[in-house]
Amino acid sequence: MDYESLSDYLESKTAARRDMPFGPDTLVFKVLDKIFALVAWQEDPLTISLKADPIDAVILRKQYAAITPGYHLNKKHWNTVRLDSSVPDDEVKRMIDESYTLVVEKMTKAKQQQLRRMGWQKMAKLLDKIIVVDLEATCWQGDPPPGETSEIIEIGLCTLDVKSGERSEKWTIFIKPEHSTLSDYCIELTTIHPEMLENAPSLREACRLLQEKYHSNRRTWASYGDYDRIMMAQQCEKMGVPYPFGRSHINVKNLLALHLGLKREVNLLTGTALLDLPFEGTIHRGVDDAWNIAAVLSRVLLGRDR
Repeated sequence: MDYESLSDYLESKTAARRDMPFGPDTLVFKVLDKIFALVAWQEDPLTISLKADPIDAVILRKQYAAITPGYHLNKKHWNTVRLDSSVPDDEVKRMIDESYTLVVEKMTKAKQQQLRRMGWQKMAKLLDKIIVVDLEATCWQGDPPPGETSEIIEIGLCTLDVKSGERSEKWTIFIKPEHSTLSDYCIELTTIHPEMLENAPSLREACRLLQEKYHSNRRTWASYGDYDRIMMAQQCEKMGVPYPFGRSHINVKNLLALHLGLKREVNLLTGTALLDLPFEGTIHRGVDDAWNIAAVLSRVLLGRDR
């Protein structure tokens, strides 16, 4: 394969071009704004360096004496191919195609990883408020009925301003369960009745609303204990729903015990009493629990009486 034939094939298959900074006789191609040289020298014999699959690279070297490791590139799994007709043109073209594909795949993967890292950094920027969350779920006095499993039925939420310690945006969203029903025990405990859930959205829609309205995936969030974090993660995974929260989570139950030097963690009613905070609303209603959890967090974290 002569230089012109090589140039034509590369330009047609990989959009390669003769370009600086590698010199007029070097063919290059561009992937995601990064230039790769194919290191073709107009010498006798002409050579070209190509990335290869690790196993394929070894096989080719054994099959053709004109293919040697590309040690001069200081890269693993690259071959230097001598274009003196000892390697058939079709085989050279196949190797060129494979090299281009491997480079593109590697660069694309690296770019995706970079974007994910940038995404996490971007999500950590909203530090103005803490989202305080409390979940309520279907429950039973004893084992659940056959075929039923505990599901989230309410996401109670409020926001806590980091600078002022003020609570605001008290909000609740009911969720219609798909694999369970409200037991009498659950109704009495939560005061949530079946008719309140008849037109409620799905978990997927609720999680979408959380992100759209409160940027829940970009803010630190808090709950009283780890139950809410684990329950949400498990149900989202089970139902194939994108997890709505970011990685930064505050366990207020644990934080309170550490703050007061307690030997064990205590429930929310006891926690508010220990801080001389009045409990506002109805216990085991997500929206009211979240409001009171925020008061505890404001006192412990910020030293505010809110």
